[in-house]
Amino acid sequence: MQNEKTLIELGFKQYPKWDSEQTDTKDYRLDYKGLIFRAHVWNEKQGFPNEKQFVSMGLVVKDGHLVDRYRDCCSYGSVKRNIEKI
Repeated sequence: MQNEKTLIELGFKQYPKWDSEQTDTKDYRLDYKGLIFRAHVWNEKQGFPNEKQFVSMGLVVKDGHLVDRYRDCCSYGSVKRNIEKI
């Protein structure tokens, strides 16, 4: 399971500029090897049961916030693997 703890352990920092006021979700940012990644956690706030938490993350490609595509990361280590693939 990938969750907020996973993002923090990988060096992501909450980035309030990207937070959604409508859904009360937090977005996270990671600068890695000159690339910027954006991620957020899907959990009970969005209607998923606690055991079904996962992370969506993607590479920022335009205007400092637009993402190429979001990758859903569910299994252990999948956030790190996706970052390293890019």
